[in-house]
Amino acid sequence: MTEWAPDRGMTASPFPPIAEYAFLSDCETCALVAPNGNVEWLCLPRFDSPSVFGAILDRDAGGFRIGPDDIEVPAARRYLPGTNVLETTFHTDGGMARVVDVMTVGGSGITPFRELARRVEGLAGHVSLTWRIEPRTRSTSTSARGAECASRSARRGQSR
Repeated sequence: MTEWAPDRGMTASPFPPIAEYAFLSDCETCALVAPNGNVEWLCLPRFDSPSVFGAILDRDAGGFRIGPDDIEVPAARRYLPGTNVLETTFHTDGGMARVVDVMTVGGSGITPFRELARRVEGLAGHVSLTWRIEPRTRSTSTSARGAECASRSARRGQSR
């Protein structure tokens, strides 16, 4: 995946190129994760359901971001080998943190329940992170439920 930042794109679009989005799936639905760690597309409980996060189409259509406020391009992003588990690493002046994302599949195979699991790991030093979740439905222009937790910290050896 190549680097992308809103101020360095080939056009003035606030959207990254579609090839820069990571794809997570549990075989029943999928999530698209932007380079900055924002989940910008997720339909629940199936592919043909209304979107919960739709920022890939409209910046006001909801998303779920975990990451440093001042970092839009991670230092590294990859799928863990042989998996559909996404690992995004952020470097800041204070340290390093990693966000691990996966759409889980139940122990007995595909179940009617859907889960997007996101884990934060402190790798080095102290990193202040913002956690913002803003689900939207197709029929509303305001947040169905929104939460923000600014200044959450990840320290070396810590997982949340």
